[in-house]
Amino acid sequence: MRPTIMVFNKFYLPGFKAGGPIQSISNLTEALSGDFEFRIVARDRDSGDPGPYPDVWLDEWNPVGSGQVRYLDSTQGRISQIRQILADTPHHALYLNSFFDIWTMLSPCLANLTRGKGRRPVIVAPRGEFSPGALKIKSGKKRLFIAGTKLSGLHRMVHWHASSCSEADEIAAVMGARISIHTASNIPRPLPATAPDQQPRLPNDPLRVVFLSRISPKKNLTFALDVLKTVDVPVRFTIVGFIDDAHYWQECRAKIAGLPEHIEVEVVDPVPAHQVPQLLSTQDLFFLPTLGENFGHAIIEALGAGTPVLVSDQTPWRSLQTKGVGADLSLNDAEAFASWLKKQSALTAGEVTAQRQRCFEFAQSFAAHDDLVAASRRMFERVIGRTMPNHEGVATKVNRPAGART
Repeated sequence: MRPTIMVFNKFYLPGFKAGGPIQSISNLTEALSGDFEFRIVARDRDSGDPGPYPDVWLDEWNPVGSGQVRYLDSTQGRISQIRQILADTPHHALYLNSFFDIWTMLSPCLANLTRGKGRRPVIVAPRGEFSPGALKIKSGKKRLFIAGTKLSGLHRMVHWHASSCSEADEIAAVMGARISIHTASNIPRPLPATAPDQQPRLPNDPLRVVFLSRISPKKNLTFALDVLKTVDVPVRFTIVGFIDDAHYWQECRAKIAGLPEHIEVEVVDPVPAHQVPQLLSTQDLFFLPTLGENFGHAIIEALGAGTPVLVSDQTPWRSLQTKGVGADLSLNDAEAFASWLKKQSALTAGEVTAQRQRCFEFAQSFAAHDDLVAASRRMFERVIGRTMPNHEGVATKVNRPAGART
């Protein structure tokens, strides 16, 4: 019988607006379904939606892909209710996909701790929430939550999942050295076996640049718009993403209104995950000056679509210039972003074709890494195979990832 992993994430399939964590859990479930049974508890609607998904059973297990999903409505999710779900569903570990979200982390964690002998080991995946840029957003509330967690000793009663060595360092910097960290790269969605057909940019046409992510301060769309304001070559900038922060979007709209005429902007509704590769393949560049990513599914999917990427240096995808597949630049140097956009616009058709092929081959090489799935399998096996860390803590354990940064 396969061990059962009880997963908590606020949003899950068929939702897609909440971005990366949904994709991370879905890909993990499909990749490890032969080794583990995944039971996923999530809200009954997508992020920002007023009503539930059609055709799902509430408060029952629904087959979704290779996993089983229990959808809870807005009146559910209290500690007592989650404790009942844990009691009714045999499982070997909890996997919580956020640190700061009370619904996803605190309620399941406390429900588990109050079960006495029935409690199970817990893995917390912060999903990039401890990056310096992310911590600056609503920093006061986050500092209080971190302080309360450390004061209670909860940070040493759980295991931590980092998706890269850099995220492991960020977790240790916030929570201290005497914690249990397991490092295993996120698993990308299967990439196409052959390079997708491209739509070449015609001479004198604008450079086609896409921003595909949630509209929130962490993703830093305002920075991208400030950079574009200084670029003197024609650009067609497509913004694709769920508006996660309405106030921030108003700020973005004001910046869009102030762009010069040679910068065209198109705003597109969020697209389901299966449509993302095709959309990316129609673009000349993927632009994401994020304040922090623990992985960045859209980055690897852009590369897999043959589209070079321009990102900040706050992701695990580093040294992209030397690989010839894009650039990762400091957010302290907006001029460098503008210069790179101009450089990309000036490439010849032959240079673009060669660059696209390098992007595709780089993504294929990453996805084919022998340790990519095995690292996640080892994480669950090690956690299930031992008890909770004792109250004196354990030495930090960092398993080298199959990720992009070494």
